[in-house]
Amino acid sequence: MRKTEVILTNINANVNALVNGSLKKKVSISRKPSGAPVVEGADAYISLSHKDKYLCVAVSSKEVGVDIEKIVDKPSIYKIAKRYFAEPVNDCREFYLAWTRKEAFGKLLGSGLDKDVLGKDLSQDTYDLPEGTVRFSTFDYQDYMITVACFDEEPCFKEALKKRVTPSDKKNIKEE
Repeated sequence: MRKTEVILTNINANVNALVNGSLKKKVSISRKPSGAPVVEGADAYISLSHKDKYLCVAVSSKEVGVDIEKIVDKPSIYKIAKRYFAEPVNDCREFYLAWTRKEAFGKLLGSGLDKDVLGKDLSQDTYDLPEGTVRFSTFDYQDYMITVACFDEEPCFKEALKKRVTPSDKKNIKEE
């Protein structure tokens, strides 16, 4: 597998079957003590995120993080942004772009959404780390925002997401 593949699916989907299909081999998924998922039986990494009826599964040959959030404008998001975020947030979309990047970045690092991750300015499409450049790819799907953080050279999931939705859903996918 060369690229990160992100699969948007139903919350009840079988994650093992999805990952087996993505890697084209039989693997199993277990959990680290932190609760993060681990692929056993392949040199691959996985990240999971769910919201409401959707599940996002990111599979990559390098560390990866994914987050999906429903875009809902409510007063509390601005309080969170003002208190924790380094980047300015002027509207609901900016909040969810920052939030999903921070969640995905924390999963990629294995630290989760800690104060260090919350305080980083992730407003650019890349973020340099000693081990390489992290790239963020963000997509809208209906009322949801999906962000992937990965070390790939190219954006993470354009083709993979489109392959996994029905033809009637394709009109709802809008690239950032």
